[in-house]
Amino acid sequence: MFNSPFEKQDLTSIPDDADIVFVSDLFSSDHLGGAELTTDAIIDSSPYSVFRLHSKDVNETTLQQGLNKFWIFGNFSGMDQSILPTIISNMT
Repeated sequence: MFNSPFEKQDLTSIPDDADIVFVSDLFSSDHLGGAELTTDAIIDSSPYSVFRLHSKDVNETTLQQGLNKFWIFGNFSGMDQSILPTIISNMT
């Protein structure tokens, strides 16, 4: 199916084929800084399929979608801190 450039893509739905969910406040597509370039280097060198998830988009739904995946938390100051107990109790 043709993807229209005018349709907004859902960047918060974790794909089934992703092995790892990498959470960060910003990625290089948002801001071209040193931390973002380092994150890119880590993700690009991974032999696994990595999904980039902005920390502001971590919620009960995304946690449920990624329950059987490995999660890596980089910078997450933009994340709702009240979700931390759910992450700790279900992702360890």
